[in-house]
Amino acid sequence: MGEIKKVAVLINGGDTPGLNAIIRTIAKTAASHRNRGVWLYRGI
Repeated sequence: MGEIKKVAVLINGGDTPGLNAIIRTIAKTAASHRNRGVWLYRGI
């Protein structure tokens, strides 16, 4: 399997307890591995 270069997190937009912490952890982990975060707007 090749090396992952980009990470995207797609959520449904509803309130979910702890979701901000999960997204923050994913972003920090990706950054520490020199990956790029991709922010999607309305699933596009």
